[in-house]
Amino acid sequence: MAAKQALTAEQRKTVAQFVEKQAQQFADADPAEVVQIRNDFLAVLKKPTTAVGFRHDYGVEFVKGFKKFTEGDDSLRATNAFIMARFLATAESVDFLQDSLDPDTQKNIAVRISASAQLPKAVADAPLTGPQFDAIAKRLAATCRKETDWIVAAHEVDAIVHMLREDGLPTAQADAIAGTLADLARGSARSENSSGEQSGVASRAITPWIWDGSLIAAHNMLWALWLLWARPYL
Repeated sequence: MAAKQALTAEQRKTVAQFVEKQAQQFADADPAEVVQIRNDFLAVLKKPTTAVGFRHDYGVEFVKGFKKFTEGDDSLRATNAFIMARFLATAESVDFLQDSLDPDTQKNIAVRISASAQLPKAVADAPLTGPQFDAIAKRLAATCRKETDWIVAAHEVDAIVHMLREDGLPTAQADAIAGTLADLARGSARSENSSGEQSGVASRAITPWIWDGSLIAAHNMLWALWLLWARPYL
């Protein structure tokens, strides 16, 4: 795991077998053992000698092996899997978290809260490209518009905000993400006036960020402030 180069086919096979065994232990474990499995894995990830190649290939296998723990009502295993995904911090683990945020497919609010709570840090730590940030923001905005729980919506907005704070984010993607956030605010303002639970939680989640000029590109900040003033009339 300390090797700097990409893993060989044999090493990837070893990682896949390791994750398969770990997932089985995770499934059979009692609550204390679940936490111990999580903590043992986090200790490995936090070692400075853990290779980038291992982290990436583990992320690919992690999604395959741990997906089933997010699909039922076992919030204990789901929550611990989400924490592991957050510290794994790869593009695959970010997708893993996002897959549990759509209220149309994940009906369990507790699971959505757990997944969303880990997303801002996962997004901040993952080595993502500008286009990947942009795609994640758009997907988050889409699920936020449907969300019925304001805590989930707040975490989703927070994740988008983290993207705008990313050092070196290309201007094109920064503008696109800021536009996504402004569109989300505009959409929540319009739907709020026609009432509805979803519109209320999205509006509640996004309003605190409208005032923070460090989060939105300057040309969108003026729009956001106007939006806040004009909200009752939209």
